[in-house]
Amino acid sequence: MFTPKWKKDAKELLNGAKKFVDFKRDLLKPERLAEIESRRADLLAAIRSKDQEKVKEASKQIRAVCEKALPYEKPLGWFEENVEVMFVAIVIALGLRA
Repeated sequence: MFTPKWKKDAKELLNGAKKFVDFKRDLLKPERLAEIESRRADLLAAIRSKDQEKVKEASKQIRAVCEKALPYEKPLGWFEENVEVMFVAIVIALGLRA
């Protein structure tokens, strides 16, 4: 009922990391999965020890691991998007015409 904010945030981060692993399991390498699970265990141990500094440090580590787990993909620029839309429109128009 009267749980400290840092503890609630840490538990939300713990659940968020679990959801990240569940959603991205097929894209993650086994080494990254093991590292994320290890960081989750560290965060859970820090929460149970009720040490706020350990929780902060474990939170930073798990965020960093999750952010770097997948390679960054540059989003398409406006030109590439418009070319793709035009190509699809032309294919649909030719399909309807045939």
